[in-house]
Amino acid sequence: MLDLEGAPGQVAGWYATAVPQPVQDASGELLDVKGGRFLNLNVTGIANGSDGGVDSAGRAAFTGTIDGSGDLVDQIYVGGAWEGQAQVLLGLDESVSEYRVLALSDPQRIVVDVR
Repeated sequence: MLDLEGAPGQVAGWYATAVPQPVQDASGELLDVKGGRFLNLNVTGIANGSDGGVDSAGRAAFTGTIDGSGDLVDQIYVGGAWEGQAQVLLGLDESVSEYRVLALSDPQRIVVDVR
């Protein structure tokens, strides 16, 4: 789940695609992300901030990898925000066969459900 900040009732945009390799948006550079399958999630309509320090709204921004918990998510890569969107790449276990993504409001968040 990605927690986002925004006005009440606001819902972030997103698009997701299963990809054969973990590659960075725009550059196409191969990323070192653990997993047997990969889901590329792009979140749109967010504050910019690609330096990894702060976003354009002055909030702390995180970029890098996070180890997954449980048996289905091996690792998550979070890229810097650029032109109002950010890449989140999920390294999934080979056994994952389905996913769904939901945008929720109050509070605003993106939920990724894999099985």
